Amino acid sequence: MWIRWISLIAIVLSSHVVLSQRNNDIQLANEYYSTGELDKAREIYEQVIQNPRAIPLVHNNYLMILLDQEEFDEADKYLRKTIKLVPGNIEYQLDIGLVYLRRGDQEKADDYFNKFIDYYKQDIYKTRIAAQYFVNKRLTSYAIAAFKSGREAMGNPNMFALEMANLYRISGEKEQMVEEY
Repeated sequence: MWIRWISLIAIVLSSHVVLSQRNNDIQLANEYYSTGELDKAREIYEQVIQNPRAIPLVHNNYLMILLDQEEFDEADKYLRKTIKLVPGNIEYQLDIGLVYLRRGDQEKADDYFNKFIDYYKQDIYKTRIAAQYFVNKRLTSYAIAAFKSGREAMGNPNMFALEMANLYRISGEKEQMVEEY
């Protein structure tokens, strides 16, 4: 009986130590990333992402390092593996299009993003997530396209009006902004 309790306590304590070490590694990698020491950060991130639960904690920084270092094939490989582990994450899926853009393949990126937009146009939630992703990446034209596609698919010409007005404001398209209001 006592041996079971001692074993249970040892397991709990050792898992706490592992989690603490992972968090320390992530903090160190983030520090390296923020100070521009990308090679050091990348090395730690590559160790950390071996645990799939850590991917959301380091994904954006790790992907940006790969893209900044023009490691496009590595970024593509990482994303496809990550999507297999977390198939429902829209941002990971959209990141593939970002890789195409950063690689300089505008046509492939357009095709990828437009197919994505078309596939999810009847899902308001995913349309909003995709549009927000595009806004965060300063890809406003894709955000507008996502909202327009969702609006048309739902048959509601006023859907996403405030979001569209804001995007037109950001883009400096005042006439379209006013029309949305």
